[in-house]
Amino acid sequence: MPQDHVLLIGIDAYDGVPSLGGCVNDIDAIQRILVDRVGIHPSRITRLASPHLDEEHEIDVAEQPATLANIRAALARLGSEEVAPGDRVLIHYSGHGTQAKLVEQSGTSYVREALIPQDAVVELVVRQFLFDWELNGLLAAIAARTSAVSFVLDSCCSAGATRGRLTAAGRASRARYVRTREPVILTEPLSAPSQRRGLASTIAGTVATCQVVAACLGDERARESDDEHAIRHGELTRAFVDQLASIPDEALAELRWGRIWPQILAAVHAANPAQHPWISGGSARRVFGGPPEDGDMGYGVTRDGDEYRLTVGSLLGVTKGAELGVYGSEPARLPPVGSPADETLRRLIRVIDAGPSSARAVALEAPFDPPPGARVRLVTAGEAARLRVSISPPDEAVARRLRASTLVELVGESETSDLELVQRSDGAWALLDDVFDLGDAPGEPWLVRVPADRLMAIRRIVEHYYRYSQPIRLAKLCQDLPHALRISLHDARDAANAAPAEGQEPDRWPELPRGEDAPYVLTTGESAATATKACFIVRNGSTSDLHVSLLYCNNSGTVSMISHEPKPILAGGAHVFWSRETLMNPFPVTRLRGRATSVDRIVAIGTTHRNTQLPLLEQTVTFAGILQASRGTGVRGGSAERRSAPAPELWTSDVTAVRLVTPDS
Repeated sequence: MPQDHVLLIGIDAYDGVPSLGGCVNDIDAIQRILVDRVGIHPSRITRLASPHLDEEHEIDVAEQPATLANIRAALARLGSEEVAPGDRVLIHYSGHGTQAKLVEQSGTSYVREALIPQDAVVELVVRQFLFDWELNGLLAAIAARTSAVSFVLDSCCSAGATRGRLTAAGRASRARYVRTREPVILTEPLSAPSQRRGLASTIAGTVATCQVVAACLGDERARESDDEHAIRHGELTRAFVDQLASIPDEALAELRWGRIWPQILAAVHAANPAQHPWISGGSARRVFGGPPEDGDMGYGVTRDGDEYRLTVGSLLGVTKGAELGVYGSEPARLPPVGSPADETLRRLIRVIDAGPSSARAVALEAPFDPPPGARVRLVTAGEAARLRVSISPPDEAVARRLRASTLVELVGESETSDLELVQRSDGAWALLDDVFDLGDAPGEPWLVRVPADRLMAIRRIVEHYYRYSQPIRLAKLCQDLPHALRISLHDARDAANAAPAEGQEPDRWPELPRGEDAPYVLTTGESAATATKACFIVRNGSTSDLHVSLLYCNNSGTVSMISHEPKPILAGGAHVFWSRETLMNPFPVTRLRGRATSVDRIVAIGTTHRNTQLPLLEQTVTFAGILQASRGTGVRGGSAERRSAPAPELWTSDVTAVRLVTPDS
C-alpha cells in the first residue's frame, strides 16, 4: 500500500531577521487535519517548527527546529529509498521568502529566490539561505522516487512592492518577506540559472510532476493576519483550512483541488486584494498527495444574489447570450458537451453582460447555489463568438453533423468564414484557414484531413479547431494598444557559450532570417537532435507596463504556454523567453513528423490586468489523436491592489508564424 510522507515547516522565531506570528499556527492547523480527519499516523509526519519561546503549541508529533541543516536533511530523506514508487509526499512551508543578488567571482551578477531557515544569520555574520536551485535539486530527487508530490508554499516568492499594512477587512497584516540588501558572493558559478521571477514558479517549471500551490504570484508578497479570534495565519493557509472545514471527513482522501480552488482564490483576494495565489497543474489532482491526473479546470463562478459572477469574459469567447454549464468537482474529466452524461451533471446559466475578463450571468431556470468546487465551461457560444464555418462543396452529411455543435455557425461559400471545410480529390475533408491549405502542392502546409469514411469525427475535429485557434482569435480582439507588442525569433545555437547575465540581453541574440511566404522560415528536422535552437523575444513598445503571456500553437493541434505565468514587461522593455524558463536553455524547434512543411504560430497576449485565465487555453489533444479515437483507439495527447476607481483594463497582442521545412523544400 502507498505510504504517506508529510513534511511540515513553520518558522516564526528567526535568528537575525524579523519574526513572524502565524507560521507555526499554519502547520498546527494542517497537522490536525491530517491526523484527526485524513487519518495519517503521526509517525508519518516530520515536523520542523521554530515557534516563539513564550508560545505553547499542542502537538502530538516529535519536533525539531527548522534550521537549514534540518530542512536539508528532511528533504534529502524524502528523496531516498525511504520513499517508494506510488508513495504520497506532502510538503507545507510557512515562513519567510527572499530575493537576493548573487555575484560570481567573475563579476557576473543576477537575482535568485530563496527560503529562509530559522538560523538565517549565524554569529551575526554568516547568512544562510535555501536557494531555488538547491531546493529544485532536492525536489527533483523526491519526484524521481514518486510522482505523487505536492508542495504548498505560504511565503513570499520575490521582491514585490509592499502594498499596505491592513487587510481588506481592516486587520493588521505582515508580509512574509525579508529584504536581502547585501549581495551573496558565490564560490562556484551556476550552470543553468532560471529566469523565473519567483521561487514557486521555478519549482513548477523544473520539477514537472510536483504540484505547487503558491500563496502569491512571483512579484507579489504573501501576507499573514489575525482572524476575528486574534489567531494569526497566512492568508493562503487560512483559506485552505476554512474550505476543508466544509468537506466531510470521508471525502478528504479523494478531495480534488478543483473542488476548493475557486473559493480559496476568492477568500484570499477578499482578505488581501494585492495577493493572487496560483496552482501548477490541473484541478484533478488530489489535495492530500496524488500523482498528476488529467482533468478539466473550468472557470470560476460565484453566486451574487440572483446573478452569477464569472472569472472569464469576451476575450475567451464568453459573450452576451452565451450559455455555460455549472458543474461540481467530479468527475475530473467532464463528458462531451451535449452528451446525456453531460446534461445530467450540469446546471445552465446565460451571460447577460461580459467584459474582457469577467462576466455576469443568470440561471436559465430557478437560481441555485453552485456546488462545492464549482467550475463552468462554455456550452453554447454567444452569437458574436461562434466559429463561422463554410463547406465546399456543400454537403448535407457534413452540415448535419456541424449543425449539432453549439460552437459553430454555418455560412455560405461566398460569405466570410473563420474556417473552410474543403473536400479534396481523394474525398477527404481538409480544414483551411488563413495559414493552412489543402497540402496538394509541394511545400503547401496543411492542418488536418478527415477521411470520407470517418465523418463521425468531423464535429469533434471542428470543435477542437475552435479551441486550438482561440489564442489566435483572442489576439485579433486585443486592440486596446495597437501594435504595442512585437514577437521575434532569435538564434540561440551558442547559448551554451554565453554568460548567464546575457540571457536577458535582447541584442545578444541575432534574429533568425525572415521569409518571403512566412514571417520566419527555418530548415529543421523532426527530432531534438536535428532541431533549430531558438529563443523568443517580446518587446513592449507601449507606455504601459504589461503582463505578457506567450502561447505556442503547434501544427499538430496542441497549444502550450511558453511562460508558466505572465511575465511583467515594463513600458519600452523586452523579455527573452527560454525553454522551461531556464536561462540559456533554447527551444528545440522541430518540424511535425511526416510533413515536408509545417507551420507553427506564436501568440503574445499583453494586458494591464494581473490575474488572467490564459493557461486554460492550453490544449494537449492533437487532431491525429481525435482521428485515432474515431477508429476506437482512444484520444491521445501531443508529445492587484483594490482601488476606489479601477484603472482601465487594457489588452494588446502580436502573432507570428514560423514555416518549418526540410532542406529540399
